[in-house]
Amino acid sequence: AYKTLCLCAGSEKKTVDATRIGLDVLGQLGEHFTLKRSFVSGFAEFFKTKILLMGKDVGIIMSKVMEDKQMLVIMDLLETTCMCCQRNMGPLLPLRIIQLSISHGVC
Repeated sequence: AYKTLCLCAGSEKKTVDATRIGLDVLGQLGEHFTLKRSFVSGFAEFFKTKILLMGKDVGIIMSKVMEDKQMLVIMDLLETTCMCCQRNMGPLLPLRIIQLSISHGVC
């Protein structure tokens, strides 16, 4: 239901509402973000992702399949929020998707 609500808000060009809906639900599911994004927080997420990827083989990363149902819901909502979010949140959400894929497998 929240995915649909997020998509509806995004389709009406209400990106602030869509972002807030997506991030609120993601926070309740354990993936926390802030709307007050800074250059430092974006850089930190980038380096966190870079460190997670260091020395990893793409084949090994891609061979691990995500099976945790809650994590699959989180990934689905992250993807939806990415499509509807404010521009300043753009890089953070895909970076989190990459981080979760490395940790929990791909979906």
